[in-house]
Amino acid sequence: MVGPSYIFGCMGGDLTPIVLVRMTIMGRIKTIAILALLSLLFLYSFSAEGNNSDEDTDANTHLGRSVICKTEFRSVSRSNFTGRIVMEMLQDNGFYDGDWNSSASGFPNDFQLQNDVNVVLDRASGLMWQQSGSVKEISYSEAREYLERLNSDQFVGYNDWRLPTLEEAMSLMEPAERSNGMYIDPVFDNMQRWIWTSDTNEFSLAWLANFVSGNCYTYPNDYFDFTSGGYVRAVR
Repeated sequence: MVGPSYIFGCMGGDLTPIVLVRMTIMGRIKTIAILALLSLLFLYSFSAEGNNSDEDTDANTHLGRSVICKTEFRSVSRSNFTGRIVMEMLQDNGFYDGDWNSSASGFPNDFQLQNDVNVVLDRASGLMWQQSGSVKEISYSEAREYLERLNSDQFVGYNDWRLPTLEEAMSLMEPAERSNGMYIDPVFDNMQRWIWTSDTNEFSLAWLANFVSGNCYTYPNDYFDFTSGGYVRAVR
């Protein structure tokens, strides 16, 4: 039988070497167990994140969406938009213009026609366009009234339709005539041959994008020596 003096030393009940060894071993076992548990938790969280990523990818594929890098254009109208500034804008964005940037390849649109509501979504810019627009040429002031009615009626459920900036309008310009005989994708209606924008030049004349001649201008110009009308193709 082991006596108490074997378990406790002479100095006030100090632990013997055997007990100290056992405590050291138990401490190491606890440390190893904690580290193993933390490793398992890390692996689980990493696996869960990967599954969520896969689920998002599957959802995008199911809905016909693709992961793309959107290019945002200026949406706020600008005054004193001179010809020199316009030329710089065309060159900076690679927009085609038959007069001022004829070597450009144009903006790489990614159009998706929503047949049930007659709008075109450009997934490359995030812009939603009217597939058609005004059915006849109208003045600039009439264009504003057209937009007021469009928003009052909440066309396709939205009330924030507006005239595009020249930057946005020129993103639709194709570098060559398409099958519709115009410099714009055939996904759009042919009626709106030239459209008003919200930008004006130094003489407060509005800029237009012309999809028949493949350029932009203001009235009067080399094509028109009078203040004429334009069409509306609203955007949001």
